[in-house]
Amino acid sequence: IPASWTAPSSAGHDTSIAASQGLLWGLVPIDGCDLNAPAAELRSVGLFFKGDAAREVKNIQNGTTYSADPIVVGASKLRLGGSKVQTWNLYTSEKAALNVAGSTFGEALCFGESKLTVSDSRCDGSGGYFGARDKSTITARKCTFTGRVIAHDDSKITLEDCEIEGDALATDRSSLTLIRCKVSGKKRRDP
Repeated sequence: IPASWTAPSSAGHDTSIAASQGLLWGLVPIDGCDLNAPAAELRSVGLFFKGDAAREVKNIQNGTTYSADPIVVGASKLRLGGSKVQTWNLYTSEKAALNVAGSTFGEALCFGESKLTVSDSRCDGSGGYFGARDKSTITARKCTFTGRVIAHDDSKITLEDCEIEGDALATDRSSLTLIRCKVSGKKRRDP
């Protein structure tokens, strides 16, 4: 980045960066975008799904340098040729439904009445934590979570055959159901 950088007007943002060092880019593309970020060091890419569409994410991996082939995620194309993504983060809202399989990501958060289903994956905590808010629902099977798993508000999280390397917490009116799970931290219900 030069000493002073301003986003191009075509980006539709009023953003400037000046006198910064060690800046690592983070992106949150919305569903349906066509993103081109070649040869970049991306601190994080947060995939945000909203509306009521059903989407699928497979085989994304933290710390991976991607080839020139576009990654198709839901209705989005991510062209990350030569770029390294340190941490993938996943977000759902409204009534979106997301299915994640065979992946390693840093954070997953659900909002609204969205639904997240995760299988054979790992949330390594590098982007935050694994959690649900509002009236969202999460179901996970054969997964590992490093850090906290937290259910807030009226949300429901069900984990089956999973390992939590951290705390499992249910707050407010939420529920956190653990079926054949191993938890190395605290299990608690916080009023």
